[in-house]
Amino acid sequence: MRYLPLFLLFFCLPVLSVGQTAKTDSVCRVTAEEHFRPKQLILPGALLAVGALGVENGWLGSVDRKVNEGISDLSGGHHIGLDDYLRFAPLVGSVVLSQAGVSTPYSLEERLAVRATSFMAYFALVGGLKQVVHETRPDGSDRKSFPSGHTTVAFMGAEHIRTEYGGWYGVGAYTVACGVAFLRLYNQKHWLNDVVAGAGTGILCARLGYWLLPYERKLFKLKTKNDGSSFVALPTFDASRNAVGCAMAYQF
Repeated sequence: MRYLPLFLLFFCLPVLSVGQTAKTDSVCRVTAEEHFRPKQLILPGALLAVGALGVENGWLGSVDRKVNEGISDLSGGHHIGLDDYLRFAPLVGSVVLSQAGVSTPYSLEERLAVRATSFMAYFALVGGLKQVVHETRPDGSDRKSFPSGHTTVAFMGAEHIRTEYGGWYGVGAYTVACGVAFLRLYNQKHWLNDVVAGAGTGILCARLGYWLLPYERKLFKLKTKNDGSSFVALPTFDASRNAVGCAMAYQF
């Protein structure tokens, strides 16, 4: 129970994150998210910093081990493979919300540009950190534990939903992302600091997509309204398995 406050803080991320855009209309939300402000780095930066300190810091390392032991006792050696699929739930959810007619201030082209930029940032940051840090996974399967790629993808998608749809949609998406983080711990694939850093990296990758969107609008002459049918294909990459995939959606 000594580490209950740490867990409560982590699983309160849905409320903390969505609270940043509470009571704002679509136009204000777009303006706020697309213009970089230093305070936007506080949450992802703090999560990433705490996660990084856990790699070498003795006290945080002991927290990692104790949390791992507790979850290992809870799981009893059982494995739940939902995390491999659930990490894409927020990404798929944003497509479902759009098809259901939920209002969003962004056109399909703009959303595609944001996600493409976010995934490129993900490839660079997560892939690079895994190659540099070489942290061993709790199950000893390899040395690509830091940061959690699954958690990064889940939180990246959750931040997209929070920004574009806000409210309870964002709370739901962040709750799913926290569930993915927990499953990575439950399955002995990551230490606590890995998923904390993954959460921060995911939020940061998503925000990079919005910060660069104004420049991409000019460069690629992106439409600001949906026009006819569109096909979307988003690349995915699992650095821990060197696996490439693709998520597709058709809008008409």
